[in-house]
Amino acid sequence: MAGRPRDPGIDGAVIAAAADLLARQELATLPMEAVAERAGVAKSTVYRRWANGDALIADTVDSLDRPPPGRPGASLAEDLARFVESLRPVARLLPSLNLLARRNPGTQTRLVALIDGRRLFLEEALARAESRGELRDRPDSTSLLHLLIAAASHDASETAVRLLIRGLRATEAAQ
Repeated sequence: MAGRPRDPGIDGAVIAAAADLLARQELATLPMEAVAERAGVAKSTVYRRWANGDALIADTVDSLDRPPPGRPGASLAEDLARFVESLRPVARLLPSLNLLARRNPGTQTRLVALIDGRRLFLEEALARAESRGELRDRPDSTSLLHLLIAAASHDASETAVRLLIRGLRATEAAQ
């Protein structure tokens, strides 16, 4: 006799609860009891799906690993604005994920892959801007990614994108 089918909504609720806890404070471990309480499920429900906090953290990081939605924008400003919006969930969790990555190589590997994927998307956006003639000199994608993550984490994305575009144009005009 098979048991009751799993409710797929519970997985999403638990991952969202884990992300919320990680975003609210810098955590070196993920308290499963607090996750269960925040998700509105029993602790046993969480443990049936994830053997431990590290497994839940892995799925939480994996849930963040998606490219910005939609097609590329018509300009670098559009691409960067969409990109920064897609970075918000990642930026909210970075303080905790950095702590967790120090003690868990699996989390470190996932975090590096997540950031590298975002950097590659940014490089594609910069290449498109360069081909449209929006950039004369291409900025370093890693440094630009760090700036955009900082902007996303402080709800300053619109201002950051506007200043970046203005700065890139000023650099072009000065040459």
